[in-house]
Amino acid sequence: MKDSLNTAKYVFIALAVMLVLAGYLAKQGKLGGPGAKIDPFEGDFEMFQLQPTDPALIGYNEAKQLKVNLSNLTALAVGQDNLFVAGDSAIVILSEMGNEITSLSLKKPATCLAISPDNQLFVGSKNKIHILTQDRLQISEWLMLDSNAEITSLAVTDSDVFIADAGNRVVWRYTTKGELIGRIGERDLEKGHPGFIIPSPYFDVAIGHEGLLWAVNSGRLALENYNFDGKLRSSWEGTTTGIEGFCGCCNPSHMAILSDGSFVTSEK
Repeated sequence: MKDSLNTAKYVFIALAVMLVLAGYLAKQGKLGGPGAKIDPFEGDFEMFQLQPTDPALIGYNEAKQLKVNLSNLTALAVGQDNLFVAGDSAIVILSEMGNEITSLSLKKPATCLAISPDNQLFVGSKNKIHILTQDRLQISEWLMLDSNAEITSLAVTDSDVFIADAGNRVVWRYTTKGELIGRIGERDLEKGHPGFIIPSPYFDVAIGHEGLLWAVNSGRLALENYNFDGKLRSSWEGTTTGIEGFCGCCNPSHMAILSDGSFVTSEK
């Protein structure tokens, strides 16, 4: 009983302090209320300021902007001859020069795109994957996962399709015929693997130039390298605002791997 009274007393004191502080801030115009002037950009953000980028680290310059007749772009893939852009509830196919060739309507917005070695287009949307035929005229359903799935990224080889599922926090491995082979990145404390930590629907996968799978473990601020059978080979992680690691709570948000093995990442 005594402990309960003490707890109640401390809670009351904490609430009183909060009310006094709120009243002071209101008088200063720091909180909403009559006459309050709030500038959403006002504040001390010095601790969040990033350091200027060393010009020597800039390896690319913008060459051209391609205008796409979509209001909300959600995915991008580069084929042998064409560029595929998803947004709204459609896919727009562009030539190498950026001219629109055609567009296809979708029932739901695409969340990710991937091109297979034989130039098939795989389209991820919520818990479904569709394939765009080689003649670019018809799209058909290829696979459907459970209702908890949130497909965010695809990586395709000659024989395998890897599906990043942020909802189930796992990478699914299927054959190109739609047969399930395995799950990659599941929590296994006995083997020292805590599993994928995916706080938000940003979960990317890609095939490296060495023919192995790379996956983002955004909650650990890491990129992880796996054999196709799911064995973790190595990881690259670090909390920093420098280029050698990642910042924030859950990054990188997206990645791409160049032909020389270099990584291009973005952070939200």
